[in-house]
Amino acid sequence: MNRKDQINSRSRGRLKQIASKKITTSFIFPIAEFEQVFGLELWGMGLPEDEITARQKINRERWEQLRLSVLNNGNKQVRALNAEIDLHTVEFVGYRMSLKPIGENEDG
Repeated sequence: MNRKDQINSRSRGRLKQIASKKITTSFIFPIAEFEQVFGLELWGMGLPEDEITARQKINRERWEQLRLSVLNNGNKQVRALNAEIDLHTVEFVGYRMSLKPIGENEDG
């Protein structure tokens, strides 16, 4: 493997890692927010089993099923994205910056 191939391979890995993190955050964050806002009231989040109502117990079971479903689907989508990225050639072109002399206007 030549140097350019090594760089492109690392670039693909980096892209997969960044994209995976962004997708994961997009479904983990809403779950955490929902738990913070509604968890105590709806299913007694943080309370022992013997301190929650019958309704909260039902809601806790339903929430766990929903949460697991969201997490499983999100992780499935991350795997699908990574597989899709593997089908493409990835070339990192770097970060670009334009420096202009002081006093130069946008028109050139």
